[in-house]
Amino acid sequence: MNVQYKILVSSVALALSGGAQAASLGAAHEVYISGATAPQNFLREDTILRLCDFDAAAINVYVDQISNANGVTDVLAGDLLEQGDHFVVQCTTKTGFNDANLDAKSIAVYKFNGGSATGVAPVADATTVSFMDAAPANCSAPTRNIPFVTDNSRTYNLYECPNAPLVAQIPDAGVSDIEPDRFVGPLALNFGAEPVGVASKETQPYIDRGNLKKQGGPGLVFGVAVTLPLYDELLDSQQAAGMPWMASCPANPTRAQRDSVDCMPSLAKSDVTAVFTGSVKSWADFKPYGLTLDPVSGANAVAEGNKVYICKRTNGSGTHAQHSIEYMGTGCLQDSDLPMLEQNNGVAVAGSVVGVYANKGSSDMDDCLDALGTGAGFNGDFTSLPPTLGDAKGDSSVVPGTGLPAVPNPSDPFKPAYNYKTEAWAMGYNSLEKNTDLGYAYRFVRVNTVPPTLVEAADGNYTQTYYLSFQHRVDGSGKADPRTGGMRSTAANVAVLDAYFEEYAAIDPLAIDAVNTAFEVDPDGTAGSGDEWQGGFLTTVPGGGAIPATPNARQTPSADPYSCAAQAPVL
Repeated sequence: MNVQYKILVSSVALALSGGAQAASLGAAHEVYISGATAPQNFLREDTILRLCDFDAAAINVYVDQISNANGVTDVLAGDLLEQGDHFVVQCTTKTGFNDANLDAKSIAVYKFNGGSATGVAPVADATTVSFMDAAPANCSAPTRNIPFVTDNSRTYNLYECPNAPLVAQIPDAGVSDIEPDRFVGPLALNFGAEPVGVASKETQPYIDRGNLKKQGGPGLVFGVAVTLPLYDELLDSQQAAGMPWMASCPANPTRAQRDSVDCMPSLAKSDVTAVFTGSVKSWADFKPYGLTLDPVSGANAVAEGNKVYICKRTNGSGTHAQHSIEYMGTGCLQDSDLPMLEQNNGVAVAGSVVGVYANKGSSDMDDCLDALGTGAGFNGDFTSLPPTLGDAKGDSSVVPGTGLPAVPNPSDPFKPAYNYKTEAWAMGYNSLEKNTDLGYAYRFVRVNTVPPTLVEAADGNYTQTYYLSFQHRVDGSGKADPRTGGMRSTAANVAVLDAYFEEYAAIDPLAIDAVNTAFEVDPDGTAGSGDEWQGGFLTTVPGGGAIPATPNARQTPSADPYSCAAQAPVL
């Protein structure tokens, strides 16, 4: 049964900006916030809905790039906007907040989607991260109003700023997919090697300095993703074997039917662990549920054959952390604290799989899996290839493909050439916020036969749900502690920031409704046909009605996020 939950949860609107940006945009107040990429769409839409007065002045939204898989036409149609690593919301605030210091204020809202750990250690340590300078001169002029997804009568101006420079700023606050305490050891910010072309950075683990005010947020559903050729091979083999979860999948399914829950193939949790720990050296040795797969012939054959490819997030990512905890117990289970494979820029070394590609953000994970699923390649967001060390735009491994020049990378001792002939089998992970329009060449799969849907997560059957944490830095008196950027430390500005951070625990049904509705996957494109399914956000707050409680609370008894909490087994 396809059920769409409209869930109300504790939501958090995060805002950022800084001296250079605020002066450029003309906003009187600003807050800088860095962190998680997985909930970036929710954070942006929640900011607009809860903070901005639609009647007082124009609402301006600045993004580094529009990254919807099918292009800007999705946004024009009222679908949820997706961007790259940065967004800015500039508006006049509403009135009637609990603290009147936030009423009718000119504010610029900046968010750097640098991964969860950038919203943890740099906030506590008061060290800089990079934010986008969204000065109008750095952005394209808006040529249209963009409708908000739940109400087409409400619009905002959208600016795209692909060449905007980045400026260093100490973030005031952060958001992480899981609680700050987990970002230590191998899950710490900047742990391990960076992709070729990305400057190495000192590992920055979270140290509790007693200066963060932390609050738990909603849960987000995450899942295991495989490239489309591997998805289809799993589907065909499991349907042919008569696996019970495929009973409702029709014979000779169409593409739309393949992308429905009825035809979604499954991987055992142990199979996922085996791939990401490097135990699977060849797809010929990968036999989920005892079924032999065929990567070199048949309808789903790929030229890369048995070669195993993995797209991972860089260490310090909350999406990476939750996946590591879920499948390896990293940082939680001393007796099974297995390491995930480190990136190798796509070049095999002795005894390893062929290619592990590192990605800074969840949108980069989209690009990595799509590059392997289509063979088109991904330039790692670098300005030019081969990558130049320290290129400010580059942040991910370069994935070879037919769309990239076939030249070696002189900074890589393995000297890989950037070209493939066709697509490959690969595996990765992401939140169910991603690829809802099925435009990328990857799909999510069941785990232990349970699909990664909001319905199954709320019912307690699917347990890969992790709970957001929101934190902001305070001084010794408990007031907001802004650093650098014009007059940000004045009493008047601190009062606005304090009022803003009071809104962390506010509930806006429209924001959750907007993103959860936008997360619906409609394989056949016909609304109401019965094949729709969705991921999204949920809560553990009991109360029934529109706020279903999941039994899989990754929380302490006092409702603080705790990702190591024991979970009910996935059936």
